Amino acid sequence: MKPFESQTSSTYEKAPEGQHIAKLIGIIDEGTQRWEYANEEKTGQKIYLQFEVYPEDEKGNVLKTQANEYFTIGEEFTSSLSEKSNLTKLITAWRGKPLGKEDYPFDFSRMLGKFALISVAHRPSADGTKVYANRAGIGPVPRKLSVDSEGKSILHDSGTKCFFFDLDAEDWPSMLDIYSSRLWRNIQMKINLSPEYARRNGTAPLSPPTFSSGTTSLAQPKAGSQIGKTANDDFEDDIPF
Repeated sequence: MKPFESQTSSTYEKAPEGQHIAKLIGIIDEGTQRWEYANEEKTGQKIYLQFEVYPEDEKGNVLKTQANEYFTIGEEFTSSLSEKSNLTKLITAWRGKPLGKEDYPFDFSRMLGKFALISVAHRPSADGTKVYANRAGIGPVPRKLSVDSEGKSILHDSGTKCFFFDLDAEDWPSMLDIYSSRLWRNIQMKINLSPEYARRNGTAPLSPPTFSSGTTSLAQPKAGSQIGKTANDDFEDDIPF
């Protein structure tokens, strides 16, 4: 799935190809969006996941961009947790096991600040004019790469504050702060088109959107505007969330 660029194409630096440890630093509720698939117009709620990626050199030092920033990679999903949805496939692969009945209703904020082992591949755009760094695979971080002999985390702590932009959040001023400080222009423009954003700003009727079967609301974590976890809470088992 084609990622959005967080900067302009002239300055965008791609994460290196290969397997790298990464951390989910951002969950963005894009609201109800319209798109075309197989010559048909589709409508549904979209979610965008942003990972911070930590490639290493031969000495184990974490590589950064020329601007001394961490590499990022992102991906957009329809926010459905139906059995065959792409989001369900990602969560299942990342956890290393499917979600159980006890995991529902699923709180997306459980994923924030959690580490994953991600495979990055460079792929050209449809018109061949650009090359993007895409997620080619994902899984849990093997225990030998995450903790030392005493069970303490050895995962890289970047200190980046994790965030959840939630169009249903009760604390709307905090969401507006995230909108202005953490979201890039392309994704702001997309969110602006959603009826949920229009309602929060008093420019549309307060009628709830309707979603197809299998869609899961993003409104679970009401307090989650800034979630500052930067490492997995514990390593007693290998399931990250």
